[in-house]
Amino acid sequence: MAVRRLELVRRGLPLPLALMWVASGVALAAITTRVRDWFAMPNEMLNEHRAISVAQTLSPLPTLHGQFVASFDQLYPILIAPAFAFGSVLTDVQLAHGANAFLMTSACIPVYLLARRVTSSPWLSYLIAFLSICMPWIFYASLLMNEVVAYPMFAWTLLAFQRALVAPSRRRDAVALAAILLAFLARTQLALLAAVLPAAVLIYELARNDAGNVLLAIGHAVRSAVTRHPLLARSYAGLVVAAIVLAAAGSLGHAVGVYGQTVTGNLVPHGIPKSIVWHLATFSLGVGILPFVVGVAWLLANLVRPPEDPERRAFACLGTTATVTLLLEVTVFDLRFVSGEVLDRYLIYLVPVVLVGFACALGDARRPRLALLVPAAALLIGFVVGPIPATPDATINSDEPIRSFYPSLVASSTSVTNARVLLVGATVLSTVFFVGAQRFLSRRVFAVLLSALSLVAFPYLTSQLFIDFLSPNGTSDRPLTSSAGAAFSVIDQLVGTGANVAIVPYPVSDAYFVNQRVWRDYEFWNKSVDREVMFQPSNTFTFTNQTFPKLDASFDPTTGASSVSPSPWVIQADQDTRARIAGPIVAQTEVMLIRADQPWHAAWISFGLYDDGWTKPGVTTRVRVFAVRGVRRAVRLSLTFGFRGPDNNTTWPVTITSSLDHWRGEATYLTQHVTVDVCVPPGGYADAELRARGHSSIPGDLDTLAASEGSRIGGIFIGQISVSDNIGLPCRPARNT
Repeated sequence: MAVRRLELVRRGLPLPLALMWVASGVALAAITTRVRDWFAMPNEMLNEHRAISVAQTLSPLPTLHGQFVASFDQLYPILIAPAFAFGSVLTDVQLAHGANAFLMTSACIPVYLLARRVTSSPWLSYLIAFLSICMPWIFYASLLMNEVVAYPMFAWTLLAFQRALVAPSRRRDAVALAAILLAFLARTQLALLAAVLPAAVLIYELARNDAGNVLLAIGHAVRSAVTRHPLLARSYAGLVVAAIVLAAAGSLGHAVGVYGQTVTGNLVPHGIPKSIVWHLATFSLGVGILPFVVGVAWLLANLVRPPEDPERRAFACLGTTATVTLLLEVTVFDLRFVSGEVLDRYLIYLVPVVLVGFACALGDARRPRLALLVPAAALLIGFVVGPIPATPDATINSDEPIRSFYPSLVASSTSVTNARVLLVGATVLSTVFFVGAQRFLSRRVFAVLLSALSLVAFPYLTSQLFIDFLSPNGTSDRPLTSSAGAAFSVIDQLVGTGANVAIVPYPVSDAYFVNQRVWRDYEFWNKSVDREVMFQPSNTFTFTNQTFPKLDASFDPTTGASSVSPSPWVIQADQDTRARIAGPIVAQTEVMLIRADQPWHAAWISFGLYDDGWTKPGVTTRVRVFAVRGVRRAVRLSLTFGFRGPDNNTTWPVTITSSLDHWRGEATYLTQHVTVDVCVPPGGYADAELRARGHSSIPGDLDTLAASEGSRIGGIFIGQISVSDNIGLPCRPARNT
């Protein structure tokens, strides 16, 4: 039977499978191309900019802001790079979303081939192939996310492992190793497959060994594994030596790039058992509970009592090893970095494992019975002790989409307790139904009935998730089906997609998320925005995420010269009160597009303010205006301040003084603008001082969300500092300038 299955697989890609892929890709693309805005920041922008870099430079290396970044999951950006080669981001994103549909649904091919090897039923293999791409997590095809490629790549790697386990050869071992590398390049998380393969090989060899003594059996298994897989043995010996050397040098984390912190620190956090069952429960909800219980039960039953068929024996070893390894990895990660929440995004790769196990159970004469108790009990405990959310989020979380199912369950059952009862009851009834149905129905009727139930459950769950995803506004607080690109892509329209533009993020609103969205919008919707500058010494306002390389700019206090000149164009907020890059303003909305003088220098810089423009108690604010390049005499320049007091109906005495002017007045909650003249000598500078008396509680710093939700002590808010481009009359500068 195994030989017959292998012959069927070797005949090539069956026409029905090819039609399934094309049809599902077309149907999914009709949905994914409706999404015209970003949703999962900064992940989508990370992939977009790497794809743009590949398209423009033809280099496959991961590059952001002109710098190499150790973000090794580069396979997806390379594959979608052609979509970003010619047009505007507005159209490129839709092309990428369309390509995503075909990339992600291609998972049906390796899943079918794997199921065809393991099961004796062609129609079950087609069923599992269809279910593997008609599941809730397929919504990731609507986003610029690595899962689009990582999901099918994981399935291809499982297939390569299966082939190497059953019929070892140097070629198959080499293919398995290459698959691990490609999976790692698809998503760094999948480096775990490097541990799955040797573990599965050893367990498989143990299953083949008839030795009664445990130690003797392990010894035979190790020798057999080395003998049957010499290439793997040598390769892993080299990996172990390399890991030891890197660990001794303190550089082991560098092997996984930007995720280096995940392999250091406390790798066994508190609460693993409870978190594991909650992860299993949440994942099972995404596949309809019953396929999970049955699929895992089949894996466990056939691991304990290995079947004669080498294909099924190998898959039981491989599937169980992959499930346990992935589950532990994700659970530990979630406990360490997100306080134990279930980021089911990282569990998506269990779908083909569970589904192939489910198919085996449906077609196997030796169906699991007692083994059902283990996954069923895990789900029961998980649904009882897990934190079921009762209130729906404004939009689904791209890291934990299955979470969106819980609030509707709570609403339909009227309470969290009732929802727990409902989920527990569904688990028990599903398990009992499986046991009863296989006892009273014929093998064929039983398989058809459960297949039909799956064909109803999976599309229903998937459609519900798409509804939850598309109906509300996205994380940008805009409808996902209408693009904001036309408004924000003005930079590319003015300077061209091949230009180099630097952004200098700064608050344009008193709301943290508005600031974050605005600066992410300008970078996402413009190919030309490919640099980011942080003004020193504060180094604040990293709205685009720390993964994106930053350039630190400091200014010579006597000349205004900048330490960096990364681009001929720069985008600054009109409200920026720290410094202003000199050069004419080409366009202005909430930000200014400046044609920067080369090399960069400041038109003015300020001293004594909080980074976001509030005055400090008892500290005089000083603004230093630098000479205009090319002007060979002292001239008047007009310096304008826009300021207001805190929103507490208090007036604040304010004085503004320069060598030419003096203004005295009061700041209220209404913004007012005051202009004074300064006399700037050629090649020098002139200062103006602003003093605000009094202090009170003011809003928190907008540098971070946590800081913005607090408060601090300050004076008045300066929302604008500007120097007129018009050069005034000659003047006599003060001696100290």
